[in-house]
Amino acid sequence: MKRTFLVNIVILILVNLLIKPFYLFGIERKLQFIVGNADYGHYFNVFNFTLILQFINDFGIQNYTNRLISQNREESSKIVQPLVGFKIVLSIIYLLATTICALIWYGEGLDLAFILHLAFNQILISLIFFLRANISGLGFYKLDSFISILDRLLLIIIMGFILYTPMLSEKISISTFVYVQSISLFICVIVSGSILIGHKYDFKLISIQKSEFWKVLKICFPFALIYLTSSLFMKADSIWLEKYLTNGHEEAGIYASCYRLYDALTIISLSFGSLLLAMFARLHNDLEKIKQLLSTSVSILWIIALFCGFTGFFYSEELNLLLNKSNSGYSQKIISILLVAFIPGSINYIFGAYYQASHREALLYKLYGAIAIISIILNYFSIPSVKAIGCALTFLIVQLILTVVSIIFIKNELKELFAIKYKLLLFSAGLGSVYYVVSSQLNLYYMLEWIIIGFIGIGLLFLSRIISIGSIKKLWLEKY
Repeated sequence: MKRTFLVNIVILILVNLLIKPFYLFGIERKLQFIVGNADYGHYFNVFNFTLILQFINDFGIQNYTNRLISQNREESSKIVQPLVGFKIVLSIIYLLATTICALIWYGEGLDLAFILHLAFNQILISLIFFLRANISGLGFYKLDSFISILDRLLLIIIMGFILYTPMLSEKISISTFVYVQSISLFICVIVSGSILIGHKYDFKLISIQKSEFWKVLKICFPFALIYLTSSLFMKADSIWLEKYLTNGHEEAGIYASCYRLYDALTIISLSFGSLLLAMFARLHNDLEKIKQLLSTSVSILWIIALFCGFTGFFYSEELNLLLNKSNSGYSQKIISILLVAFIPGSINYIFGAYYQASHREALLYKLYGAIAIISIILNYFSIPSVKAIGCALTFLIVQLILTVVSIIFIKNELKELFAIKYKLLLFSAGLGSVYYVVSSQLNLYYMLEWIIIGFIGIGLLFLSRIISIGSIKKLWLEKY
């Protein structure tokens, strides 16, 4: 099972690494340079606004479907039929709720057509996630990996042509970008649905009895709360910036440009979380294998996240110049804080998947709800004084709290991980020291320094005995 997990996670990450960075830094970054921080910041704000309300549209169906089909693959087509009609109803409610909330929140500055267009795109995104949940729940992890990058691939091709053609790029606007998003997402929906139809799925609408409707609603409600509460501390930052500051659009744009690197790195943690949710659910009757998989995934992601977090902390100046063409110390601080937050934040994706797969949704949404309240309070007090830096600090604090509390709640399942905790601590301290010495003493080209750190870091993994030649051989010989 460890080998199965590692093979699939490597495929999923590599596929996404080929696409998402091109999208974030080749498309979104270029678009922001053209339209400016204020216009892009407003788009970032409204996008996150529609994303937070997405809990109504999704209502936890994605995770519920993934878990249910992973455990009942033979009856997958029958399971999904009643959910299709349920999803249509939710989409209609989502559009109505978005309209009402937007009228209240934005008031006179409301651009309803723009907001509804973004909301429509969110419906398409939710539908893709729903279809992908069926695909991964059936165990087609490689197909799921392909679908996970298809919309971005299409967006890169179409927007890339527009952005890098001088005659077209001069006339581009945020609205153009949103329309191209719609086209890419719609094609992805067609492809995903065709794959499932090819595997005997029948998507015809069937009437849902009232009792069945309330049953599904009750089952999915905890998942919806998980989505809502997690969105409030993961995606609401730009909304608070625009609400509390007179130059909120501009600050949201700066924060978005810095957050883009964090967003790119979440390819890794999201890949772990989405794959593990299906695998944990599949192993729900084998507690020992679940514990092994949980400990293995946490230790691997911890090591990867350390490299990312330390790079952001010690090389924020270089990263800011590389990604934003800026030497602003303000942006550097935001980048360094956000990438340090990536260390606990990435681990929280694994814990979230484990809670849901092990039927602890109530505990998870209570944790997320408490974290969301802390986040709102900290943002309220920090944003007026330190602006976007306050958002970044708040994000770091709540991610650390969530990691610590999660470990306390599932410490029994992490015994295998605790057995090597001193090795992980030794490696972490050693890697931090290497970053400090190399970044402050060598004065080489920064990418060359990263290569040196990488080789020394791999050596530390063997030196601390986290990995060994014997363990690699054992893993390679393990049968699926």
